[in-house]
Amino acid sequence: MTSVGAEELVTWLEEKELVLLNTPGLGTFFRPNLIKPSIIDLSFATKDLELQVEDWQLIPDLGSDH
Repeated sequence: MTSVGAEELVTWLEEKELVLLNTPGLGTFFRPNLIKPSIIDLSFATKDLELQVEDWQLIPDLGSDH
């Protein structure tokens, strides 16, 4: 099932030539009561900026999502 607005978002991302920095399938939201992590935080960059991003990473054990 495709989320509402997903197609429009993908079209916009493609038009802006944005690149996903996340590793696909790797969770970004963690809670002890979740069966598996969710992927709710996505990071995008332009193609030019993507080349300048160094050491992008997730930090799952911060204890807060704020």
